[in-house]
Amino acid sequence: MSSWVTLITNEWRLKLLAFVLAVLMLGAVAFSQNPPTTKSLSVPLGYTVRDGYILINPPSKTTVTFNGLADVIARLNPENLSSSRRRSPSTSTPCKPRRFRCRLASAPRPAGP
Repeated sequence: MSSWVTLITNEWRLKLLAFVLAVLMLGAVAFSQNPPTTKSLSVPLGYTVRDGYILINPPSKTTVTFNGLADVIARLNPENLSSSRRRSPSTSTPCKPRRFRCRLASAPRPAGP
């Protein structure tokens, strides 16, 4: 049993360095084929207005920035995006930033609520 412990603890700094370098090389090889990238798109906005409310000079488009792997980002365009937003009318305020969930229209939807 002590031979196994000696095998691990002998020159442990060198073994730790080798392990860290191996993990870094694995990451470099994995992301060299499909690097993380960023893309900005001008996306049209649609509005649903409740009765009794008026929108004054609403923007017709907004710029959305997407981050992800290059193979997914390359397929993005305004025509194949869908967006959704869940909100409770009682907790919404006009000055609060809005969060949307966007996904490719052809991507499978995750299970869950």
